[in-house]
Amino acid sequence: MERQFEPEGAFERILGAEELVFALPRFLSAAWLLPDFHDRLAQISLVSRLVQWLCSRELVDSRWHRHAVMQTRAAAEKARRRATT
Repeated sequence: MERQFEPEGAFERILGAEELVFALPRFLSAAWLLPDFHDRLAQISLVSRLVQWLCSRELVDSRWHRHAVMQTRAAAEKARRRATT
């Protein structure tokens, strides 16, 4: 509903960094991966770096949200293996 009023930045106005980390593994599923090989590798790399950045800036408590962080990292590794085989 928020996107209806102002599409730009709707996610971050409603949800925070923790919710983003929980959403990222799904963004790396086959249904969401970009079709071009190089774009797909960039997508995977950016998600991995984003999670690291969120944790390093303490926007996400990696101890408290360890499961979500680990799921995102595992999804990135799985997507990377699928992309290169």
